[in-house]
Amino acid sequence: MSSAGKKPLMQGYLFCCVAAILVLLSASTHAVTFSTKQDIRMLIDQKMRIDGIPGVSFAVVQHGQLAWADAIGLANVEHATEAHVGTVYRSASIVKPLTATAILQLHQANKLDLDAPVWQYCAEFPEKPEVVTVRQLLTHTGGVRSYAMPWSRYEAELYSAKRYESVTEALSIFAGDLLLHEPGSTYKYTSYGYNVLGCIIESITGTTYENHLEQYILKPSTMTSTLAERTEDIVRDRAGLYKRNSKGRLVNEKTVDLTNKIPSGGMLTTATDLARFAASYMSGSLLSDELMGQAIKPVTLSDGSLSYYGMGWDTNSVKPENRAREMYHVGVTPGVTGVLYLYPDAKGAVIIFANLYNVGGLEKLAQSIGATVGFDSTDATTNAQLQNAGGTH
Repeated sequence: MSSAGKKPLMQGYLFCCVAAILVLLSASTHAVTFSTKQDIRMLIDQKMRIDGIPGVSFAVVQHGQLAWADAIGLANVEHATEAHVGTVYRSASIVKPLTATAILQLHQANKLDLDAPVWQYCAEFPEKPEVVTVRQLLTHTGGVRSYAMPWSRYEAELYSAKRYESVTEALSIFAGDLLLHEPGSTYKYTSYGYNVLGCIIESITGTTYENHLEQYILKPSTMTSTLAERTEDIVRDRAGLYKRNSKGRLVNEKTVDLTNKIPSGGMLTTATDLARFAASYMSGSLLSDELMGQAIKPVTLSDGSLSYYGMGWDTNSVKPENRAREMYHVGVTPGVTGVLYLYPDAKGAVIIFANLYNVGGLEKLAQSIGATVGFDSTDATTNAQLQNAGGTH
């Protein structure tokens, strides 16, 4: 072959080599180092030992991509089944950010006014003496009650075994009750308020909450293992459900039917699926930057004070100077505790699921993992400044 013929071949070979190197370099920027992985596993293992957690699955998003996922311990104690990255857990309240995102998408599409009365969109939630707005439901300031008190009634609703055939049917639990306070005046966390948001989604879209979530949140985020829980369904890799009894012994949880709160805490998911949601959310593909900014900002109450909660996101455990720059949502329901913690400036996230009821401090653990990875707000600001200046980090 002539030298003229060899030259294009050599150029093509060099191009392929350079391209391969760039791909490897790009991949390395989204990887969590071996030493960091060891540190994270040590943090999680320590928490598991302290709280007696059977199994944990977790994931880390870095630079807007799923960087690492792993698991420790047992997903099912009786069958000695190890937890893994695909272990399916109850979402608990971590579904609330997804529900809030679906509502904000409808607002973005000019199909919903956040400051309109709730009953304008959900007839099954009857009009009250005081106006309750969609925004107030999103921020837990509408006065809708949560599980009833005293404890005997609370436990009966938390551990409800009754099957509800639809989101709107489940509103019958509380829709006729009086509001707890003047809307907008106080923050009172309520899962039932998010059930009303599910009703609003169904009323506006003409489809079920589950179908709408699938089309506008799950599929765009490539979430393939998230679905509503129904106890009779066969779900592969589902985690066992455990609690500690009054003597500290590990026991199986009671049987509950979560159809009383699908939009607020009745889904199944995985740590990796929520990592994909976090990445999609922070990329701006689900909401505009303006609406994301509103969602993560703690709401101002009628007396001028700040709540810790935005629209689907909590900041209670975030340092005051970092609120609206870090946010999270904890989920606690029979048999599971989880957390989804976001660092939007760094395009980072930490997701943790434990198959044990009422584990305290998972948001603190997520913060420790975030610091270990390097999701410090100061570092994130420096990174953003470098990117805006045309540099890399």
